[in-house]
Amino acid sequence: MEAQQENTAAQARVDIRGEWFREWDVYASHVNRIPRWYWVGMTLSALWLVVYLIIYPSIPFLTGHWQGVGVPSGCRPWTAICEMRVAQVKLDSVRGPYLEKLSSAVLETIATDRELSEFVSHAARVPYAEQCVGCHGRDGVGYSQIKSRAPSLSDAVWLHGGEIRDIKASIQDAAIHPFGLTTRIDELHAKLLAVFVYQKLR
Repeated sequence: MEAQQENTAAQARVDIRGEWFREWDVYASHVNRIPRWYWVGMTLSALWLVVYLIIYPSIPFLTGHWQGVGVPSGCRPWTAICEMRVAQVKLDSVRGPYLEKLSSAVLETIATDRELSEFVSHAARVPYAEQCVGCHGRDGVGYSQIKSRAPSLSDAVWLHGGEIRDIKASIQDAAIHPFGLTTRIDELHAKLLAVFVYQKLR
């Protein structure tokens, strides 16, 4: 009798909650089933993974370029690659004439040419930092640990000659620079570095 009354009371509680609650209640039919909201969440998560983590990153591969979606032959102004290319074109247009003049100029006359001399003082900083600072130091004073292999470029002592031609020849001499320097720089950059060292560091 008591069991029957308990069942009747439980049924009454279920009826009061209504049909909408039974639909989403895992225990409404006394069956351990996964709720509908859980399936909806899992489905949306799977769609998000496919779209955002797989399709979206593959757009540049599908379009065949990284310059911007939908512009195969150009680049959008807001992309970093486009900004870099525009800046490189501007830089080449400015320094191109100076590099041509420098390549055809005689070494001894470069230091006396005010325009070329000023260009070299700015343009040679980057190649000097990339190729020379590691051994000769930022100011050309060298490092005490490797003084015998990388002497100071800022004093009056020049083991291989202190004129521009001597400096350029020592830069391009594999016996003097056995660290692959001669394979990393061309004729123009050797001239640029020679003039820079001659003007700024000696």
